[in-house]
Amino acid sequence: MYRIVLVDDEAGVRESIRRRIAWNEHGFECMADCEHGFDALEAAERYAPDVVLTDINMPFMDGLELTRRLSGLYPNTKVIILTGFDDFEYAQQAVKLKVNDFILKPVTARELTAVLDKIRAELDDEKSRREDMELLRRQLHESMPVLRERFLERMVSTDVSAREMKERIAYFMLPLNGSDYLVFAADADHFGDRQLEGDRELLRFAVYNIVQEIAGREPGAAVFRTREEKIVCILSGEEGRILNDKAQQMAEDIRHSVETYLRFTVTVGIGRPVANLQELRHAYRSAVSALDYRLMLGTNRVISITDIEGRRSDAATLSASWETTLIVGVKTGTREEVRRAIAEIILHLKTSNLPID
Repeated sequence: MYRIVLVDDEAGVRESIRRRIAWNEHGFECMADCEHGFDALEAAERYAPDVVLTDINMPFMDGLELTRRLSGLYPNTKVIILTGFDDFEYAQQAVKLKVNDFILKPVTARELTAVLDKIRAELDDEKSRREDMELLRRQLHESMPVLRERFLERMVSTDVSAREMKERIAYFMLPLNGSDYLVFAADADHFGDRQLEGDRELLRFAVYNIVQEIAGREPGAAVFRTREEKIVCILSGEEGRILNDKAQQMAEDIRHSVETYLRFTVTVGIGRPVANLQELRHAYRSAVSALDYRLMLGTNRVISITDIEGRRSDAATLSASWETTLIVGVKTGTREEVRRAIAEIILHLKTSNLPID
């Protein structure tokens, strides 16, 4: 039921309207009838009516002033004006106040019920739209973590304009407001004897929680999961060197916590610091490249791309003798020669720290 308040300075008119209309049949409940605008404002405060049916010409406070005040205090309340032939100037002003409808005095039950049915249809439509919007808001709120993750993943993997990046960072309330940025990525090495995918998904979520907890201690950190099951943290701050030191400590805490509490291992790759958000793609790629080095350096460790590049040997060439040794071993079927040649090339790759590809 929608609530309605009647306002008219003539008691007989109010009583007649109230008695002649089957309010419930038309979806309304008449909450009060008032003699003038001041009484109507008190009733509006008490009942929060959906509709106010008011005479336009009353003492103390006329219908126009009442409409003005209602529009300021209760903007969703609809106003129906009762007007006489000599109230034309008032009616013109009421149009400017966006009154919902007019009824000419003397009013008949048929005219009033027709207007009430029209107003009820409008109220039903507005209620339906509000409910739809509220449903969309709830769905948006529930989807916010996923939308946030997808934006962060897009920000580090594709070319996002500076304007969109700024707007989305503000919308998702991401704490990325430093001058320098750094990315590190954690990935599970193996899950031990956990064979069921459900168990593995639970363990991935546990790693995500650990990263969230540790990164949450830093005011400029944002954590998300990629569709490749990596857990990524973006750090923002004032200086790349400081960010790198923080990342080293956080990554080691993450690695140790996963091994201690979850009984399996992860490797964390730390990328290069960058000087602005548009370069986050490069920071992310360098973090993933650092992760790839576990194929040569081993798992359950923290690998920094800057450390790898800093140790890169100038003597990246390999003696041609290893190829001869390998070919001879294959041709003669000498397993030991083959093993020695393979060990030599693998050792060279590990010690020279060549790019992973």
